[in-house]
Amino acid sequence: MQPPKENPPKRQKYHSYLLRCWHLSDDANKDSSQWRFILEEIMGTEKMRFDNLDDLIHFLEATFDANQSQSDNSSKKTQS
Repeated sequence: MQPPKENPPKRQKYHSYLLRCWHLSDDANKDSSQWRFILEEIMGTEKMRFDNLDDLIHFLEATFDANQSQSDNSSKKTQS
């Protein structure tokens, strides 16, 4: 028998994604190629599409920055 599994961390402090990447190329113009991305939440149903790497990175930075702000505010409240 296996020991009981621990509950996952609180949702706002834990993110799990599946990242799908694929390359599009224009056969007529070898210099024109693009990457596309889909980021899918593992524990949810949300899928986010990104047309370029900059947009994907911006989304991730904004997500983690928001979580850090929430975490900072929570720790300030508990210290008071």
